Amino acid sequence: MPTGLFNSIIMLFGGKSIDFLARFDTVLPAVAAVEGWQYIGIYMIIFYSALISISDEIIEAARIDGAREFQILCRIRIPNIKNVIGLSLILSIVGALRGFASIMNLTKGGPSNRSEILSTYLYKTAFTNMKIGYGSAIAVVIMAISLICVYAVNRSTSMRD
Repeated sequence: MPTGLFNSIIMLFGGKSIDFLARFDTVLPAVAAVEGWQYIGIYMIIFYSALISISDEIIEAARIDGAREFQILCRIRIPNIKNVIGLSLILSIVGALRGFASIMNLTKGGPSNRSEILSTYLYKTAFTNMKIGYGSAIAVVIMAISLICVYAVNRSTSMRD
């Protein structure tokens, strides 16, 4: 019988416990929640540091000019942390492409390969099935996807005057 915080809450209200990692329809949200929880702290620190580094004089000048908080957010804060947003996007994309440890520890790619990602597929192909050449090709594809994503993020967050 699966236990944990969510199952305890479900059973508190009279429901039946759910094995989130063994069900086909809940394994991806469960793994995504673990990955998100693992990295949310560092992203909060990165964004907080970027936001407090914005000069108070700029924000005060905008308030004196009559800007509302939403306008300050859209026209001052977000443009000033655009590079930090790009960095966070790159880190999260690379992290998603290499999310090997969580998936192998939680599900090993199951049930029915539902939670398998490229890095776990690479591992199984190269080291379990001993298809080293095919595994190397998968690694090249992962690298190409990473480079394309990094290029796209850099292109979209570059400062244009």
